[in-house]
Amino acid sequence: MEKGRGPLAGRDLHEEKILEKKMGLSSLFCATALLVSLISSSATAQSPPAPFLPPSPAPAPAPHFVNLTDLLSVAGPFGTFLNYLLQTKVIDTFQNQANDTKQGITLFVPNNAAFASLERSDLGNLTQDQLKSLLLYHAFPKYYSLSDFRNLSNSNPVSTMAGGQYTLNVTDSSGLIHVASSWSNPKIFSSVWATSPAAVYAINRVLLPQAIFSSDPPLAPAPAPAPETTKPSDVAPPRSEIASAPKSSESSTSGALSHSSGASLFNHLVCAVFGSLILVLRKVMATKQGKKLLMPFVALYCMFWVMLPWTTRQELVELEVDYGMSHVD
Repeated sequence: MEKGRGPLAGRDLHEEKILEKKMGLSSLFCATALLVSLISSSATAQSPPAPFLPPSPAPAPAPHFVNLTDLLSVAGPFGTFLNYLLQTKVIDTFQNQANDTKQGITLFVPNNAAFASLERSDLGNLTQDQLKSLLLYHAFPKYYSLSDFRNLSNSNPVSTMAGGQYTLNVTDSSGLIHVASSWSNPKIFSSVWATSPAAVYAINRVLLPQAIFSSDPPLAPAPAPAPETTKPSDVAPPRSEIASAPKSSESSTSGALSHSSGASLFNHLVCAVFGSLILVLRKVMATKQGKKLLMPFVALYCMFWVMLPWTTRQELVELEVDYGMSHVD
């Protein structure tokens, strides 16, 4: 019997050892997992939170650049100056300078009347380079507001975009600003645009540099003035006026006669129309349906009677008497 139990007992012992090994491995796995979880939780607890970063500010808006061509087309009238700028393409040079946010531009624009005061030969005889220099002579390569001209007058002469000897003298007398060239001294009479980096000011004369015009160019001839009417003397009027005096009374008399004749013609015309209506009414009244038309005719007659002038009413009364309307039943 003991020998029979021997193999069973050995088998049980072997199974117990295997079970112990499994339990040991399970315990080791659980311990390892617990240790890993503890380490990760401690590391997470010790790491500082991510710092809060404020949102980055929005980029500054791009500066608004004025379109000089559109501005001079709408404002003004500056059509003559704009045509010269487009013809010589100096407008592109001005526009590029107006887009320069560091320097900017100050443009002096003569109106059409300023060009009209010059003779056509003054500008028509210029070469293309001279015309470009003349146009560039009307701009400073820097932005100046109206308040800047007071200090700018201390820096005379001021260089223009034409460069070299093309300079201008600025004066500010109690807010009245003049931009003087060699042969003209125009004033700024209007601020067309004054937002950095571009300033556009209207002037009443064309700036004429001595480098192009060796002498003061002649102005265009002024239109002939209207003839002045001489006032008559208060002491004794001339005989011509005395002789012509009755003509005024004659003209007034003839006007009155023409007015009265026109009124009389109107009265006769109205009388003729009403007389015809009276004749038609007398014939209609002779019929059976004539009495039905009596009331509408009377109402229409009264309405027109009120609208007629007094003289016409008198003539109509006389017409009614002549036709015997007072005897019509």
